[in-house]
Amino acid sequence: MAAKIIDGKALAARIRGELAAEAKQLSARGCQPALAVILVGEDPGSQIYVRNKTKALAEAGYRCLDHHLPASTSEAQLLELVRTLCADRTVDGVLVQVPLPGHIDSKRILLSIDPARTWTVFTPRTSAVCSSASRVSLPARPTGS
Repeated sequence: MAAKIIDGKALAARIRGELAAEAKQLSARGCQPALAVILVGEDPGSQIYVRNKTKALAEAGYRCLDHHLPASTSEAQLLELVRTLCADRTVDGVLVQVPLPGHIDSKRILLSIDPARTWTVFTPRTSAVCSSASRVSLPARPTGS
């Protein structure tokens, strides 16, 4: 099979348009999709990534709940926030931006995210499932239910 060159920008624009249309339909039914984004510390790359993610979500009609925490946040405090957000029925997904400060166990934090609420495919849990060729649940997507 020959390689096919794709226009990544055009594909991204099409996907964003489709997501915006879905978000608009859900919002019309009283269910605006929402993602909670947690950034701990001041990592410059993470700040750029989160800023761009927040902008893209807003453009697509998603509600973005930004939680910017100081680098001094304890692991216990972060775990509590993740648990609270996962329990909140108005939050469709939770994204914890890594890297986390050195005193926080990233694997423990990522494993604490309810699989039904994780926004990323690549977590310790899903990576292990994928490598074992087992079925894997896809990340959270709002359904309006």
